[in-house]
Amino acid sequence: MDKRKFNPDLILEHSDRAFLQSTINTPGFKIMQKIFDSELDKLFMNIVNANDKNAEDVLSAQRMSKAACIFYNNVVAKINDEVERYTSVIDESHRAPEDATEGTLDLDSIEDLPNLLEEAELL
Repeated sequence: MDKRKFNPDLILEHSDRAFLQSTINTPGFKIMQKIFDSELDKLFMNIVNANDKNAEDVLSAQRMSKAACIFYNNVVAKINDEVERYTSVIDESHRAPEDATEGTLDLDSIEDLPNLLEEAELL
């Protein structure tokens, strides 16, 4: 297993985003989300079940729950952002190229043009 490196500004490669995009569409990922949500619910229940006579217990449970929710929300936001980056690159690569000549030549009024070859002598 690779040794973890400190990397708060992680930038994924395009291939990493492709794997991530395919992973989030699997049944296994949806099951993981259910597990994450359940664990967050347990932390919330710790706040509800904390000894309300001991403010430190309530505050400690609230801090733990808040930190976990912030972490989870940040992970989900990062995943969504990376998948959006991947799909936007794919969408752009399938888009038809823009016509650089569009609007520069109007062929609708061609019958109004003079025939310059009408009186010319052909060799």
